[in-house]
Amino acid sequence: LGEHVTTIEDAANARETIIQLVQQIHQNGVNANVSVKPTQLGLQLGPEIILENLHQILTAAEKYDTRIRIDMEDSGVTDTTLALYRSLRDDAQFGHRVGIVLQAYLYRTEADIEALIQEGAWVRLCKGAYKEPHDIAFANKVDTDANFLHLAQQMLSERARLQGMYPCFATHDEALIQAIIQFARHNQIDMDAFEFQMLYGIRR
Repeated sequence: LGEHVTTIEDAANARETIIQLVQQIHQNGVNANVSVKPTQLGLQLGPEIILENLHQILTAAEKYDTRIRIDMEDSGVTDTTLALYRSLRDDAQFGHRVGIVLQAYLYRTEADIEALIQEGAWVRLCKGAYKEPHDIAFANKVDTDANFLHLAQQMLSERARLQGMYPCFATHDEALIQAIIQFARHNQIDMDAFEFQMLYGIRR
């Protein structure tokens, strides 16, 4: 997916491609937004580079009335990515245009979700696809699945909704999808209050 660029030029090329994508989404009237990988935009090249690239992307998002979500990568950049997200979210110009992704297989995610609920964040929850050590992440799928559902229920809680959280659940797992739907119905949560997101091409 183009992560971990090693030159300023590569980061700039990624930025321009994303800006073109934002423009094309607008011109074609597609109900969509764009997620970006921080290390593709220069996260590891220096804070001024990643911020400049994201500012340009968010300027395009403002122009074309869409939103940008900062994707989460391996645990080595989790804190940096969250700090980057919060710095942009607190920017009066861009704050309403930016979201973040969290990974259910990390032990720390429950605390991160709690903080983001308080902040009324726009969050995608995914399981997590990077190989992480067992001291920071669940090793077994059954444990990750259980934590995903637990976190989803927190994100759909009345407290979270009152704070303005709009959760997105990124999973192809039919059992999890049905469990979340059942939870929403049982608690009379409007189906417009959240969404599921799936990778195109994984399944129909």
